[in-house]
Amino acid sequence: GIGICRWTDAAEERNFRDHPNAMFDMGAAANMLAQLHRRIPNVTYRYGTAGFRADAKILDSVMLRMGMMAALLARLRPGKAIGIMVTASHNKEVDNGIKIADFDGGMLNPIWEEQASLIANCEEEKLMDMLKDVKNRFGIDMETEAVVFIGEDTRKSSPRLAGLAADGALALGAKVKRYEKVTTPQLHWAVWRFNVQERMDDIPGYLSEISTSFLELCKEEGKKKPS
Repeated sequence: GIGICRWTDAAEERNFRDHPNAMFDMGAAANMLAQLHRRIPNVTYRYGTAGFRADAKILDSVMLRMGMMAALLARLRPGKAIGIMVTASHNKEVDNGIKIADFDGGMLNPIWEEQASLIANCEEEKLMDMLKDVKNRFGIDMETEAVVFIGEDTRKSSPRLAGLAADGALALGAKVKRYEKVTTPQLHWAVWRFNVQERMDDIPGYLSEISTSFLELCKEEGKKKPS
């Protein structure tokens, strides 16, 4: 159903780590996943206004790595959420994609858009070093809490790809909230609601707020005198 969600963490779903810093001590979890889901040769990925979009068959490595990046980014504001939306919007059904919602529920900061492209295109053998470099350059403390929200559209490929994004985030010790079958605005709203209003409302709360606001707008319009 729309808006069904659940919380998971690495200890619950995968025996990846003993503590949040384990990945940077050994690189075992993230490196193992990166080797299992390798980049497609001769394909260049670029994060743009619509995020990454391509044939769903070539996005496994991108989803995994964006989950990892989200787990790093989220630690810049411990306890606040970063959002991941698995969707290709109006693209054809065989396509899919991924967009990241920043802390304010809006678009990803351009600095991190560039970083997303670099991470997506990095060779597997250099990926752990790149992630460590990101951690050091941005002063990210791996002992702090990371929260990642993940939503997905109704494409057949979306549950699998969203699962890979979750695996990447979990590998770096993030706490993940998985939504099922939500729109992109709903996922952005959930991030904004959690971070800005400090409320944990599920998607029915979005529908209620939208309908209430619409009815109030209609009421105010009805009060206006014809010009």
